[in-house]
Amino acid sequence: MQGEHGADTPFENLSRTNLHKSAPTKHTSSMYRNLSLLLVTLFLSFNSPAQESQTCAATISELRKLLDDQMFPLKWDETSMDDGKPLVVSILEKNGALFVEFIKTREGLWAESFGVICKTDVALEIRFTGEQMHFGPAANWALRYALGSGGKFILTRLGPKKLSIAATGWSGVFNVHHKVKSTGFQPVSFSSENEGAGGVNCSKNFRI
Repeated sequence: MQGEHGADTPFENLSRTNLHKSAPTKHTSSMYRNLSLLLVTLFLSFNSPAQESQTCAATISELRKLLDDQMFPLKWDETSMDDGKPLVVSILEKNGALFVEFIKTREGLWAESFGVICKTDVALEIRFTGEQMHFGPAANWALRYALGSGGKFILTRLGPKKLSIAATGWSGVFNVHHKVKSTGFQPVSFSSENEGAGGVNCSKNFRI
């Protein structure tokens, strides 16, 4: 409705202004569309199984693929101990899952756990929960307190056959485990018999 002189009334001016403000522009529609595409892309990337498999491994085959090293050693001997009882660390697979075992020489089980091994920019991390970790009789109270609620072991390569393994309150240096090779020879036994007062007769029995 127009006024007596053909001008818009105040009510009509207000209505036209509100309609103009609420009408979407091409720029606004394009911005919303781009934002929606960005959110969908981020959602798919965060939930992609392929991306997760590139950073962590839950089996031996995945670990070798993660490291791009089919010959990565799975058993290591401690060299930095000060008690003459080195830890022997083994990376195994049990029931289709990674399993890490620490055995203290002449004392038995130190710790063992299921878990995953993840690759960071500078190291490998064996990650585990408190429920996955199990301590043996060789574990002291400090280790139980530090790792009893879960945590991680950090593996840092120091060379082709040497690495450092560290956790909260503990660290050690390890070399690749070497098996003791058998020489193939059997032991030699000696037997002797006294034959009266005349002397001793020695006979050698060689077993090859």
